[in-house]
Amino acid sequence: DAAAVLDDFPATREAMFKYDCVVALDPDWRAFADGQLQLLESWVAEQGGGLVVAAGAVHMGNPVDSWIGDERMDAVRALYPVTFHRRFALQARSHSAKEPWPLSFSREGLQAEFLWLGDDSAASQAAWADFPGVYSYYPVAGAKPGATVFARFSDPAVATGAGGEDKPVYFAGQFFGSGRVFYMGSSEMWRLRRVDEVFFEQFHTKLIRHISQGRLLRGSSRGTLTVARDRYVLGNTAEVRARLTDSQLKPLEAAHVALEVVSPDGTTATVLLESDPRRAGTFVGRVPLLLEGVYRFELPLPESDNVRLTRRVQVKIPDLERQYSQRNDALLSKIAKQTGGRYYTDLQEALRAVSAVGLPDGNSNGGRSGSLLAELKDRTKTIVLTAAPHRLWRENWLLGAMILICGLLSAEWLIRRLVKLA
Repeated sequence: DAAAVLDDFPATREAMFKYDCVVALDPDWRAFADGQLQLLESWVAEQGGGLVVAAGAVHMGNPVDSWIGDERMDAVRALYPVTFHRRFALQARSHSAKEPWPLSFSREGLQAEFLWLGDDSAASQAAWADFPGVYSYYPVAGAKPGATVFARFSDPAVATGAGGEDKPVYFAGQFFGSGRVFYMGSSEMWRLRRVDEVFFEQFHTKLIRHISQGRLLRGSSRGTLTVARDRYVLGNTAEVRARLTDSQLKPLEAAHVALEVVSPDGTTATVLLESDPRRAGTFVGRVPLLLEGVYRFELPLPESDNVRLTRRVQVKIPDLERQYSQRNDALLSKIAKQTGGRYYTDLQEALRAVSAVGLPDGNSNGGRSGSLLAELKDRTKTIVLTAAPHRLWRENWLLGAMILICGLLSAEWLIRRLVKLA
């Protein structure tokens, strides 16, 4: 239904730089010319382009026979935020389950607003809970250093590591130069339509807008200033990236550039963005977010007439009880153990333990040592009085105090009259 259908991938910089995002669903990168692959890599790294890639069994399949094992694909593999198996073919075949498995989101995934299917985190988690899940994923060796894992394939039968804690990566993302790359373990997000077509449209719209920020938020033809998210939780650290060129539009050569950070309370601080040795003209830094409110990042462009790149981020206090409504038995049990207490997961069990230990007549019917009553230490204290308090003082102490005060005030007045001070 598109008004214009592309017959081929752009082969020139002029044609490529018209676009903000590329979505590649199980592509065969070997069908691209070397110049097109280099153009794609420079478009993402230098021009802030956004790339969404989805794995699949058609063109990835066996790494020995697919583009994954092709030495010519080094630039493409560098774009992906995950590391592939390239030698052991049995480990790298696409996995398909007989039933769908829901996505297990990481903490970063729950906080990533571009993955929300609702207006807030709670509504999004409820919407994702209604999604049955996906059937397949492509096994990878893991996420690259610096990449962020947003979600994993939740089937415990395919988990690795001690106790099966390392589940396969399904959603992952990373910065590449001034651009962003997002990876999906399969091309199955169309299944969101079975829950609600709005979810399908919302997912792809937010994802593409997020990935394309490097292009959409360009403040100058000489550079871009990007952050990982628009909203952060108080206490987090914002990773800031800048892609800058000099007056000749060549990558800026400098050891660092100064970023001005305006805090919500109006104070200004300077953070140095260090040069990325892997990419000329790219500068990276981190800003701690210690106050609630709006932070403003301003980067003056070198060799310019006070041209500034500006970004704003919102910092808010986390609502942990609403975001994580499930009871954390493991944490509560750990706290009880470290403080010398005992944690009960069932109130009825604790109450039954109380009734089994103590009876109203003081007898015992063989209570267990782990009962709630046994855990409560006896704090009874006995104070022995040698004589009973005087009844008059006990009943009229307030009256006596008032008489004493009145007497003192009268004495003061009399003394002042005698010495003529009144």
